[in-house]
Amino acid sequence: MQLKRLLQFLLAGTLAFAGVITAIAVMLNQLERKVEDAQRRRYDTYLLADELRQSSDDLTRFARMYVATGDDRYLRYYWNILDIRNGKIPRPERL
Repeated sequence: MQLKRLLQFLLAGTLAFAGVITAIAVMLNQLERKVEDAQRRRYDTYLLADELRQSSDDLTRFARMYVATGDDRYLRYYWNILDIRNGKIPRPERL
């Protein structure tokens, strides 16, 4: 009788342990998805910041070119960039 009881106890322990491991695996999978989403948002934020930096560099360059040359096209480029940044005109399609 003792052996049967011991085997039942070991089986119950094994099943409980398997359940705990399964629960941990599910939780790890959910955490991995959260980390992936955070990394994706971080990268998207990086791209937006880089785009903002580039447009600021373009604004500076066109303002300097307008002052240096007096050519009105640089002034138009400057205002076009500001209008795009302010949402007044649509962004150009990527080439």
